[in-house]
Amino acid sequence: MRREFLLQVGFVVLVNLLIKPFYIFGIDRTVQNVVAAEQYGLFFAAFNFTYLFQILNDFGLQAFHNGQVARSGRIVGGDLVNLIRVKFLLGLVYLLLVFVVAQLLDYPNDYLMWIGMLALNHGLNSWVLFFRSGISGMGYYFRDSLLSVMDKLLLILIAGLLLWGDLGQGPFQMVWLIWAQGLSLLLTSIVAGILVFRLSGSLSAPFNWHGVRQVLIESLPYALVVFLMTAYTRIDAVMLERMLAEGAVEAGRYAAGFRLLDAVNMLGFLFAGLLLPMFSRLLASGERPDELAATGFRVLVSGAVILAAAVSVYSQPIMAGLYVDGDGYSAQLLTALIWSFPFFSGSYIYGTLLTAHRSLRAMNAVFVWGVLLNVGLNLWWIPSHKAVGAAWVTTLTQGLMFVAQYLLAHRLLRMPYDIRILLRLGMLAGVVVGLGWLLEESSWFFWELRFFLLLGMGLIFTFVLGLIKPELLLGLLRSRSHATD
Repeated sequence: MRREFLLQVGFVVLVNLLIKPFYIFGIDRTVQNVVAAEQYGLFFAAFNFTYLFQILNDFGLQAFHNGQVARSGRIVGGDLVNLIRVKFLLGLVYLLLVFVVAQLLDYPNDYLMWIGMLALNHGLNSWVLFFRSGISGMGYYFRDSLLSVMDKLLLILIAGLLLWGDLGQGPFQMVWLIWAQGLSLLLTSIVAGILVFRLSGSLSAPFNWHGVRQVLIESLPYALVVFLMTAYTRIDAVMLERMLAEGAVEAGRYAAGFRLLDAVNMLGFLFAGLLLPMFSRLLASGERPDELAATGFRVLVSGAVILAAAVSVYSQPIMAGLYVDGDGYSAQLLTALIWSFPFFSGSYIYGTLLTAHRSLRAMNAVFVWGVLLNVGLNLWWIPSHKAVGAAWVTTLTQGLMFVAQYLLAHRLLRMPYDIRILLRLGMLAGVVVGLGWLLEESSWFFWELRFFLLLGMGLIFTFVLGLIKPELLLGLLRSRSHATD
């Protein structure tokens, strides 16, 4: 069992690290470089606007279906068809709400077409995730892993052909990427749906409104958590585009820095996915999660601090190497955004622990304040500081949300505080930044080598400062093995 679990986890991480970063930096970045900055900024703002309401496409049904299948060991056709009916209704409500809010915000008519297409794409993505929840619930993790990257692989092929293939179609248009996303998600949802239907029983069942109502009530706290977290992490791009005269351009510049943050956050997201079942089983068995939480926090956040410090030192050459308009302003944006990564990483640990503990009401109360803080600071800073202001608001909001979740988890689970870890992380950030400046003063090598040398030295200092110890890593492996027994 342990060997099978580790193989599955390794496969999930491997396929995601092979495919998704290539899409982010090979396709998405290239598109931003070849289209006008204003066009990509409009796309990024529309994508984030439609994503704000994405929770209506799911409303916790994905998690409910996964748990239902995992407990029973099979996909019941009658239950599946009822959930599909509800998802169709939720999808219609989602599309209606997106268009109503878009009209209220006075988006131009030609922009509404993009919003409609992106909303349909989010709907298709929701279907992919829903079908995958049944497949993973049955224990077919390799199939689920392949489906998790199938849409990105298809998108790489389609968009790559349009970008680099000599098809005589003229310069790349932003709308082509949206169409390519839709086609990739449609094909993936069809494949996932066929797999699920083949695993299920009869799909004929009467509509059970009482059961559906109960599912929606039970899913509401989870849905609210996801919505609030989405709001305070995605609304900044929408506000940039709406508040500034040159908002589309600023949103495009912001997207360039956010792309790197999104890429590194993928590691934290995968880490959280591994920790959730471990925390859940420890809590269910009455065991303490302290050691696992502290170990996961040290490992993930130490790496995040090292990466954030190194990227902030080399933000100028990084942005210049990635983008045709990668200037000093872009470097300021990246520096501001990348420092939110350690806070994101800490939230992945303690937010996952609180979710496993089912402390959803307390989490929602915290996240409401996060939304209010983020919107309020953006209203204040965006007019004067533009995209850089929005970037620092993101980091400040994430920092305060991490602190709130850290304190909440320690209070609710009666975990002992260890402020020394936080102080050592601050020392690690200072050491890496200082070493980076010293390397810059003696620039014998090209910057890429100095960057990776700085990462290596940062890793060494995690051991020097006692943040990562061999016995802690062994403890994490023991906890993982215990969680899978």
